[in-house]
Amino acid sequence: MAAFAFLAVIAFAQPTLTAPATSNLGAGQVTLALKSSAAGTGYFTLLEGSAPKLGTGAQTKAGKDGNGAAAARFGSLKLAANTAAGYTLGNLKAGTAYTICFTADDGATLQPTVATVGFATNASVNLEGAPWAVAGDRLTPGSNPGYTSVAFAPDGTPYVAFQNDSSDYRATVKQLVGGKWTQVGNADFSVSTASFLVLAFAPNGIPHVAY
Repeated sequence: MAAFAFLAVIAFAQPTLTAPATSNLGAGQVTLALKSSAAGTGYFTLLEGSAPKLGTGAQTKAGKDGNGAAAARFGSLKLAANTAAGYTLGNLKAGTAYTICFTADDGATLQPTVATVGFATNASVNLEGAPWAVAGDRLTPGSNPGYTSVAFAPDGTPYVAFQNDSSDYRATVKQLVGGKWTQVGNADFSVSTASFLVLAFAPNGIPHVAY
């Protein structure tokens, strides 16, 4: 009787990538939208120039370009299947061309071929001799805010965190909407006096306050 042995080969499908999209482009920032057909981890590199040496999927995951050199910027984020995830990059050079390389790993397979998109940041604005204008209405009618900290959301909306002297000097955050400063979250959220406030945004657009 002849004996036969069968070797089972399991093939893992590679994640299908959607070309990265950009939004909220300014002189020093851009928001990326990254999407894969499978849940897992997305990896990206930011390369200077409109035609740089693109990295492979493995090089992009390692934060390198096609020459094996470190990318100007790189990062990773969790991805849900067929759902775009946002990541905001700040402190970019004004008036500069960049290329984004993107790949994804579903836990079993890393996509070896990257998806790319190019963009250019806006040039810096020269405000020499330009007049300052008031932004919105009064921030705190009837009181004086202290320790103010200003930051811009990924969509360009200005936010202000401040100490509210009319409420035991506790912390409050407002955003400018339609020419009016509107409350963000609960007012006076610190349990006691808040001083030296610092407001910043995470890459996913969520504001954070330290004090």
